[in-house]
Amino acid sequence: MDQFASMLQIMILFASLAVWGRVFERVATGNTLISRPVPATRPRPMLAVFLAVAWILVSCVSQLLQADDSKPVERFDEAQALLLLVFNLLVQITTTCVLLVCLTQVGRQQLTRFGIDGRNPALYIGIGFLGYLAAVVPVAAAIAAMSSFRGDDNQHVFLQILQSQQSVPLVVLLIASAVIMAPLEEELLYRVIFQGTLQRSMSPTASILISASVFSAVHGFPDALGLFPLALVLGFLYWRTGSYLTIVTTHAAFNGVTVFFTLLSPQG
Repeated sequence: MDQFASMLQIMILFASLAVWGRVFERVATGNTLISRPVPATRPRPMLAVFLAVAWILVSCVSQLLQADDSKPVERFDEAQALLLLVFNLLVQITTTCVLLVCLTQVGRQQLTRFGIDGRNPALYIGIGFLGYLAAVVPVAAAIAAMSSFRGDDNQHVFLQILQSQQSVPLVVLLIASAVIMAPLEEELLYRVIFQGTLQRSMSPTASILISASVFSAVHGFPDALGLFPLALVLGFLYWRTGSYLTIVTTHAAFNGVTVFFTLLSPQG
């Protein structure tokens, strides 16, 4: 199984290198990376902005408080792990729904104004998968650079749970939380609302860097270093496409592949 996982990883890395080869080719020839007009910056309802910033601040404070008080996963039995995942999933669903309602200003605005629509799904999903492949090489390089800081005690709690126990209910809940709801919630928070608001008053480069830095910091050290290249790709994609579907696809693919490889080789 470890050999199969290694082969898949090598194939993904080669696909990522091929995407970067195409990127360098287009840059060298003076072509844009995504041949679509840059979407106009749209106004952001202040209630949604306030809630998003408040949530980000709470997450940052929570990360700082937990830094020196992490509970080893081996002390969780399956019931505790399931309870943790159910609670996390409910928080994600509630946060996403509240932010969507605030964005519409209780029905007075259409979500399509913020790139949340179903037009051209095949195109935007395809761009999202290419975005995932583009993130693979820089993320792998960042993870390799921080390997000396990575240990069993500072892995993401979800990965620690998967490495210690893999019952069907637990895996289903973890996939629902990490692969489905986390991309929906976090891309709404960090790209659609936070980055979208920053783009109203500063350059795209500055807004992408700030939103990527905040997104990474919220995930704590050392995950922040590995996630920063992914966040840059997500920020660039949202700026160039204005599509929520694209960035959710990229994020979901990243989380889904990570979970998949952990299931294949939990001790790897």
